[in-house]
Amino acid sequence: MEIQMKNNVKLHVSIAEDWGARPYMQDATAIHFEKLKNSEECAAFAIYDGHGGDSASFFARDNMMKFIKKEEGFMSSNTEIVKKALKKAFLACHGAMATKLAQWPRDDKGNLSTAGTTAALVIIRGKQIFIVHCGDSAVWMGIESDEVTPWGDQPWKGRNLTEEHKPTAPKEMQRINAAGGKIRIGKQNCHRVVWTRPKRNAIDPEETEDIPFLNIARSLGNFWSWKESSKCYLVSPEPDVSVMNIDDFRYDARCLIIASDGVTNLMKPDEAAVIVHEFQDNREHGTHTGMLPAQLIVNQAIAIGKIPRRTQGVADNASAIVIIPMFDEDDTDEDDEIEEIFEDVEKPPEIQKVTTEAYIRSVERAKRKRAIKTTIDNKENHDSPAPAKKPKAGEPEEKESRIIERRHSERLAEREERSTRSRTRTF
Repeated sequence: MEIQMKNNVKLHVSIAEDWGARPYMQDATAIHFEKLKNSEECAAFAIYDGHGGDSASFFARDNMMKFIKKEEGFMSSNTEIVKKALKKAFLACHGAMATKLAQWPRDDKGNLSTAGTTAALVIIRGKQIFIVHCGDSAVWMGIESDEVTPWGDQPWKGRNLTEEHKPTAPKEMQRINAAGGKIRIGKQNCHRVVWTRPKRNAIDPEETEDIPFLNIARSLGNFWSWKESSKCYLVSPEPDVSVMNIDDFRYDARCLIIASDGVTNLMKPDEAAVIVHEFQDNREHGTHTGMLPAQLIVNQAIAIGKIPRRTQGVADNASAIVIIPMFDEDDTDEDDEIEEIFEDVEKPPEIQKVTTEAYIRSVERAKRKRAIKTTIDNKENHDSPAPAKKPKAGEPEEKESRIIERRHSERLAEREERSTRSRTRTF
């Protein structure tokens, strides 16, 4: 799938889901692309990893963007206001879920649904990318490393843009304890938020029991976690929000990967980044199999989960979305004007107002021009070399000439390679 946006940005998007070894699917994925009221474009990509059923994850998939667009602050040009609006939208979606709780399927004992869902969103609006997450689904970024292989390639590495909201995280543990909650080790030897519920089959209806229940500290839904004494949810629906710039992908950033824990429990960010990089290389050389990177990542996670003695993620649903931004690198009139500013010595540079990004582009372009000119001059000199120095007495003239020619050729090849190597790549 390709999404063409303004500012010469095209998004290559792939999406994949797999039930894993489970007989049901609780993950939900969503892609939105539309123009907002102010004619600004917005592309949103999300994975909702449900638990306790699919009611919460499917509700978030169908309604989250509606709540986001309702927030006036989402249209603001102030980044902090937008971040607050996104948090409000999550809380609004959570509140709307509560009104549907009675309609959601009950458990085998007739109790209200314990359904909840994590959320990991990437929202591209203008030149800003908002990373919004709640729970243990993740957003990773593939970046081009500074290392160069012997064959001139620069491998990709993975970077985690989100932090898992686990009960053992110091911040989450402090919040839960302050709210009067408890954390204990439960099934699979995992720390879980405790559900204090009426004891089943108890003679005294006021008697309660503590059940280590959920192994994440934040998610939407999970209305069982409401603590009346502190008037808050032990499993918080409030997300973390961060922001980056789309122009980062003109330099070392290469792709974004959204994944549920069916992937993240079994793979590292580096492994996922390598898969996307290999796909890109194979596509450029016309040797790829046709399978898109999101599917390759999910397939790899499922294959790892089948390895004997694996304890995490074996039976879990696995979902992934891969976003690869592309740029049209054709020169624009604005670029030409900026070049003229810096190349014309007649104009005082202190009165010119240019952006940092434009300055970097103009400097890099000037460097490339100088490198190309140097290469051309070297080639001309190589075609008409200066007379060789007279060899010293006793040294064969033919041998010295061959050495000089070989060294000159090596330097020429090295300069040509440096002049053609680009700091950015177009996908």
